[in-house]
Amino acid sequence: AQTDVAPTVAGKIVEVNFDVGSYVQKGSVMVRLDDRDARIRIEQAQAQVDQQKKAVDQSIASLRQAQIRLGLKDGESFDIRTFSQVKSVTAQLVLAEKELTRAQRLFDTGDVSRSMLDTRRSQRDALIGQLDEARSNAAVAVRLINSAEAAVATAKSAVRTAQTQVEQAQKSLTDTVIYAPISGYVSERTADPGEYLSPAAPNTKIGTIVRTSPLRLKIDVPEASIGKVAVGQGISLQTSAYRTAILPARSLVFCRD
Repeated sequence: AQTDVAPTVAGKIVEVNFDVGSYVQKGSVMVRLDDRDARIRIEQAQAQVDQQKKAVDQSIASLRQAQIRLGLKDGESFDIRTFSQVKSVTAQLVLAEKELTRAQRLFDTGDVSRSMLDTRRSQRDALIGQLDEARSNAAVAVRLINSAEAAVATAKSAVRTAQTQVEQAQKSLTDTVIYAPISGYVSERTADPGEYLSPAAPNTKIGTIVRTSPLRLKIDVPEASIGKVAVGQGISLQTSAYRTAILPARSLVFCRD
């Protein structure tokens, strides 16, 4: 079996650690690509993570300010009736309604003047206007909270995206080192220092490794030589791919056709 070894990222070759006929162990470094661009991308991606984390902190601070404006603790839900300004004006309005009712009753019996009645009604009407304003202020604060919560969610999402970019950049850096996927002998080398590799280019590879273990070899033995071979006998052989290498073989299996 043989395996072509190809890059997964583009880059300029700066180191080649194998040649045709050499034996490589699985996991050994065959080629190193220039990793400067990959390191720059990591730095840029990490800077983006740091920036987005600051944006999260700022969004959380804005959210907390909006919560404080409504008298809320972190995680509490808002009830407009408990909003301090609404609560205060509501209490004053209840009292003003009672005073107006009393003034109306006294006016009907002739015990107070119309001027007094009009004063009580004006006070009540003014408080109604103040209550509407307080509710409007509360609604504005609620919108600020909703906006701040959305900003926090967006900033956290941006952090996750930036962290993914860091992970991708780190993988690209790791991929600048090309390792032998299997152990075996190199039958072909197509990589040279200074060459630019791109996985997008057709038939891009740095070399081919032939797995030599197990290697099965079928040999025809003349009938006159049958007595010279036996099961388990060891032999040595040469192949056209490795003319300079003497390969030991064991566990000879002898069978007749």
